Amino acid sequence: MFVIVFLLLVALPTKLHDQSHPEDMQTYGDASAASHHDSKTHKVVLVGYTETVNFSEGMSDNAKKYGMAYDYLQKVSYYTNWDYVYVYGDWDGLMKKLINGEIDALAGVSKIPERIDKMLFPEYAMGHEEYYIYTKADNKLAYENIEGLSGHTVSVNSSTTMYDILQQWNKLGNYNINIVTYTSNLDRYGDFNQGKADATVDTNNTIRTKDNLVPIAQIGQSEFYLAINKNRPDLVNDLNAALNKINSMDPNFTNKLTNSSTFPTRL
Repeated sequence: MFVIVFLLLVALPTKLHDQSHPEDMQTYGDASAASHHDSKTHKVVLVGYTETVNFSEGMSDNAKKYGMAYDYLQKVSYYTNWDYVYVYGDWDGLMKKLINGEIDALAGVSKIPERIDKMLFPEYAMGHEEYYIYTKADNKLAYENIEGLSGHTVSVNSSTTMYDILQQWNKLGNYNINIVTYTSNLDRYGDFNQGKADATVDTNNTIRTKDNLVPIAQIGQSEFYLAINKNRPDLVNDLNAALNKINSMDPNFTNKLTNSSTFPTRL
C-alpha cells in the first residue's frame, strides 16, 4: 500500500510553481507570449506596417522585424492579448486605410486637428520626434546658412505632419524652396541618393550615423501615437488600460524604447 501511494505522488504534475507575471517582463517578446499569462479573449488586430529605419523594419511576414514601433507593439500586445496581422504598404496608402476603416491601427501618427475626427488616439503618446531638413555631408548646402536653400529641391513624404510643417516653415520664412512629395521612404531616398533632390525632411529618430547626413535646419517637432480605427473604441480602451499599467510600472518606457532604437543626430 505504501509503495502504491508513493508512486502516485511521484506521478503528479509539478507545474504548480511555473507561473510568470507581466510585471516581471523586461523584454519585448512576440505577441503570442501573452497567452501564457492571461486568459482574456484574444483579438485579431490589423496593423499597418511601413518600412522606416529604426522604427519599423521587416516588410514581409518572413522578414525579421525590429525597431521602436515593433517593440512597442509587442509590449502592448502582452497586456491586451492582441494578435497582429500586419498590413504592409507605404505611409500614404496605410493612412488612407486607417481612415477608411480597412486597418485597425497604425504607429507613428501625429495628433493634429484634422485627424481628430478621423481616428482615435490613446491617452499616452508613443514618443516625441523632431523634424529636420537633411543634406549629404559632401553637399555644399551643408556648409551654407539656411538662406542657401532658396531655389533648391527638398523632398518629403506626403500625407505627413512633416509635409504640413515644411510648407508652413517655407511660407513663414520665405525660403522659396521647391517641395517634392513622395508616398514612400524607399522612393524618396532612392531619388535623394541619385541627386534628384538637394535635401530631404526626416525625423531625428530615423537617421543613422552611417547615412552621412547633416541637418541644415530644425523645422518642427511633435508627439506621435499608435492611432486606432475610429470604429474600434474597444481597441483604444484596451490600449489605454495597457498603457496605464505599463507607465505606472515604468514611466520611462517610451524613452527607453526610443533610446534603444535610434542613433544620435549630428547638429
